[in-house]
Amino acid sequence: MACGVRFGKSTLAVHEALLAALAPAESARGWIVTPTVATTRLVTDVLFDALRTHFPHRVLDFDERARRMTVQNLGGGTTEVAGRSADRPAALLGTSLDWLIVDEAARLKEEVWAAVLSQRLVDRDGWALLLSTPHGFDSWFREQVERGIRGEEGYASWVAPTRSNPAVHPAVIELEAARLTRHEFQAEYEARFIGRFGAVCLHCGWGRDWQKTILWAPEYWARRECVYCGRPLTAEGEPVGSELPDGTVRIQVEVGPDEELAWLEQERLADVGSDCGDRPGSDAAPP
Repeated sequence: MACGVRFGKSTLAVHEALLAALAPAESARGWIVTPTVATTRLVTDVLFDALRTHFPHRVLDFDERARRMTVQNLGGGTTEVAGRSADRPAALLGTSLDWLIVDEAARLKEEVWAAVLSQRLVDRDGWALLLSTPHGFDSWFREQVERGIRGEEGYASWVAPTRSNPAVHPAVIELEAARLTRHEFQAEYEARFIGRFGAVCLHCGWGRDWQKTILWAPEYWARRECVYCGRPLTAEGEPVGSELPDGTVRIQVEVGPDEELAWLEQERLADVGSDCGDRPGSDAAPP
């Protein structure tokens, strides 16, 4: 899950861990991992308090110093739940896991996920829940989110902006929108990954470093829109253009000597409100 700030990621992590701890199993082990000890405790303290308060008869052992609890699950077996931090990757080696919850995943180094955490799930065919606010574009977390967006087997992804949390007043979000730059707000509150050309669409890839910004006139009129982000694509479906600070998309168009008059005439008609949909091959208004 790629979520905006204050969406409720840690609360979600607590509830998913509670379900996993009580799920029927003969014997199971799960971890909650975040970048630091302090951020891990934000999840485990709430989880362990919930188990001791509402399921005291199921708590078999609790080591507060080690941030570890063993409970009797609903199948009569035992489940061990432990909190771990990623600031000492060597301490994460060796243990096999049935499930893993990683909060603020985008702030973990790629090697921690690829060479340490993901391997803990292999021999038990375990599952992982990765939650984070987007933090940069070139990250392993963004790659994992995209795998779910593409529908790869074994993956599912969700993107949730801050406004999805009814406990956060819309007026507060609007104040933050006025205080931050457009891209800062998109990353922190709209859960968007920001690339070189703007917010990246996880469906069409708009915003990546490699997209075209210049089209010949026939290519320009043949362009179309992404059905998810509404930004322009070539006829072949490749992202095109660059995003200005106000969100306007700009495309540079090259015209030949024989095309110049026709180009200017079509632009003039578009400016006074002609129906751009009448142009063959185009289903998008000019920027």
